[in-house]
Amino acid sequence: LLLEKFVRIARTSEKVGSERLSNALVKLGQIYRKTRSIDEAMELFDEALQMQNGQDENELWVSEVMLHKGSIFECRKQYPKSLACYEESLKLRKSIAGEDEVTADTMKRVGEIHRLRGSY
Repeated sequence: LLLEKFVRIARTSEKVGSERLSNALVKLGQIYRKTRSIDEAMELFDEALQMQNGQDENELWVSEVMLHKGSIFECRKQYPKSLACYEESLKLRKSIAGEDEVTADTMKRVGEIHRLRGSY
């Protein structure tokens, strides 16, 4: 996969906190989640988050990554962790974008986790 090659090269040449590398890690994580391994996807999401930790004005980006992590925890039936990720994603997204389609979808996911846990 070309994206995997980019990530390997960028890990050695990009500066810490590189937005290009962080975005590539997230995209690769999305691909892995659908086609390969959710464990590898989670590692890529965590690496991307760690790279962007402390960066300014990246709330929407962090919100998206937390949404992806929440879906992995949901697949693993780790509902409390999934709920925490969805709620963090929702908080960040609403603070920047207000209520939009993604916000509504995230709210739906929060409700579904409550339903699965029997806590509604």
